Amino acid sequence: MKILSEGLVEVADGEIGEIYIGGQGVMRGYLNQPQLTEQALIKDDLNQTKWYKTGDHGIRLQNGEILYKGRKDSQVKIRGFRIELNEIQDKLDKYMKIESSVIAVKNINDENYVIAYYKHEGEKAENAEKDIKDYLNNELPKYMIPTFCQSG
Repeated sequence: MKILSEGLVEVADGEIGEIYIGGQGVMRGYLNQPQLTEQALIKDDLNQTKWYKTGDHGIRLQNGEILYKGRKDSQVKIRGFRIELNEIQDKLDKYMKIESSVIAVKNINDENYVIAYYKHEGEKAENAEKDIKDYLNNELPKYMIPTFCQSG
């Protein structure tokens, strides 16, 4: 594992960077998706090694351990599904009655839930949460639908 800067230079111990994983276990690439493969893998021609770009931030400690510092993007994993929170927010912001929104993950009783917080244009509709979920059900996979929608 390596911690690299955005310029793909290994950072010093204690500095934050993106975690890269290398070695024989790294995939060859995505099947029939060369652009995605190019985005996810970098080649170290000097050592004939491929490095997988994890999308995770981390810090290498002086003892060699890596301290995970969170995602570089807004991807989370809930109940085995990878969910892009920004994708949910983009869809919700396109809903004609929403002025703005924020999507977050909240832990309730050791279970993670996607929550949509939104500002409704004009007066809040009586069935706003149901209307929003109906709209999102037509726009997103079921596993990406927020468990709760809360006006704020």
